[in-house]
Amino acid sequence: MRCSEPDFSVAEKNRLYRCLDRVLEHKQDLFLWLRQKWADLFKAEFEVLLYDLTSTYFEGAMEENPKAKYGHSSDKRTDCLQVVIALVITTDGFPLAYEVMDGNTSGRTTLRDFLDKIEKTYGKAKRMWVMDRGIPTEEILQEMRNPAREIFYLVGTAKGKIQEYEKKWLDLPWQKVRESVEVKLFEQDGELYVLAKSEGRRAKETAMRRKRFGSLAQKTSWHAPKPSFPRPVVDACGRGQSNRGPRIPLRGPASARERSAGDAGDLPVSCG
Repeated sequence: MRCSEPDFSVAEKNRLYRCLDRVLEHKQDLFLWLRQKWADLFKAEFEVLLYDLTSTYFEGAMEENPKAKYGHSSDKRTDCLQVVIALVITTDGFPLAYEVMDGNTSGRTTLRDFLDKIEKTYGKAKRMWVMDRGIPTEEILQEMRNPAREIFYLVGTAKGKIQEYEKKWLDLPWQKVRESVEVKLFEQDGELYVLAKSEGRRAKETAMRRKRFGSLAQKTSWHAPKPSFPRPVVDACGRGQSNRGPRIPLRGPASARERSAGDAGDLPVSCG
């Protein structure tokens, strides 16, 4: 039995892009179906969720996109209109929710809506949210600590609190939790603070810095000025000299009198 060659034009990328508008109205049902498929096929777990935001910019007027606005740009393109994209994924990388928002949306205003969205879509459960420290406000964290909600979080400590609790961290002993990973723990106001030290992470960042330094050193050598050699010139008397810029005539005593500037005893001025 001979099989014909597959026709990949059926799933050509532009055709798929054109279908997205039709799929959008079924987004919630699609996520529910995908979640069940991921659980059945990959035994995926949904107790730990990673939440983050990014932005993508446009080059143009974007007159037909009302969400395109100026705002904080992840690409450092504050000169371009953009939209903000928020995404919730599992530790295996399976997405559970996303939103495309106005380009001037602040990440600190988005978390509450996503907490409600996940509970409404997938039901209440004991979930751990992992985020950058710039996303949640202290008010939101206090709401998440409410025992009735059964929500936990892991978030980077604010810089102000790091300075406030630095003395406590210094006095605590290191505890080994796995190979090459040690932590210091202490509780404060219903929160558990964790200071982690990873030899693997340290080695990775050291290698990254060395690679970056090597790249900068190479670029510096490329842009270093080339050594210039003096080109020979001929002075008014026909004698070869080096082009080292103007030279002031120096005169010294000769016999019992000073020679004038026109005498042959004056040193030449380079002409150039």
